[in-house]
Amino acid sequence: TPKNREAFKKKMLWINRLVCLFGQDDHGFTPLLWSAREGQGAVFDLLLSCGARVTALNDGGDSGLHLAASKGNKGIIQRVEYHSVIKKIC
Repeated sequence: TPKNREAFKKKMLWINRLVCLFGQDDHGFTPLLWSAREGQGAVFDLLLSCGARVTALNDGGDSGLHLAASKGNKGIIQRVEYHSVIKKIC
């Protein structure tokens, strides 16, 4: 069905983005930045646990926090803030 095909395409897009953890696309987006922008909390957590840099910036100078806030992704905002606090403590 068209709905299943669309879901499959989205999953394949995420898989392609996950293939290169630290790579950037032609706009400087890393997989972590994409997951922050799109509100993909589980993917964001997975990438962080694999060592993705929460401080990464795209070519426009946007961080994951900026991108999450621009889309109203509160869960990602909380994750970035939590990660930043933990990093300061450790």
